[in-house]
Amino acid sequence: MVRAAFDYESRMLRSHLTFWRTGDAMLDVDLALPFDLALAARSDRKLPGPISISARADSVDLAVFEAFTPNIRNASGIVQLDLHGSGSWAAPRLGGSLSVRNGRMRLPSLGATYDQVDGWARFSGDSLLLDSLSMNGDGGTLRTTGSVRFDQLTSPVLDLTFDARGFLAMNVPNYLKLRAEQLNITLRGPVAHPVLRGS
Repeated sequence: MVRAAFDYESRMLRSHLTFWRTGDAMLDVDLALPFDLALAARSDRKLPGPISISARADSVDLAVFEAFTPNIRNASGIVQLDLHGSGSWAAPRLGGSLSVRNGRMRLPSLGATYDQVDGWARFSGDSLLLDSLSMNGDGGTLRTTGSVRFDQLTSPVLDLTFDARGFLAMNVPNYLKLRAEQLNITLRGPVAHPVLRGS
């Protein structure tokens, strides 16, 4: 369940969102964003001025994400998030951290189960710095490092490296079984059209 409250005054949109599961608050988000909600058409509704972002999740069970997408099932593990942001739309300043511990999930569309999902990332400046994200798939491993840079708040740019050893990425009967025996690739560029390179 999601509880939301919104306020709009002097072209500033403020919102408080709380995500609940079985009576417990799982995630709290507070936003204050300069935004133009006029009925007339605008080329860009994002306005100059300071932004404020705060999001906190303390020991949230990964199973909560099953409520938002049918692509994740049998999820378990712990997520912790502490994010605070300031600056502007064009030049956000971020701080805090994001971690995943002892994660496990099944992705029915890929026919694969990933376990031993562990990761740690830091928000710093205009970026999310991924120190390490590792997971197992049918005995193989996948490790991801890199960053996501928010040059502008709504336009993330990827710079990620993936290293796989015997990792079962996909196993759909009568269609495709994909195991990365030895793979090192990069994914770089705007999230809308990144470039994949490697072997």
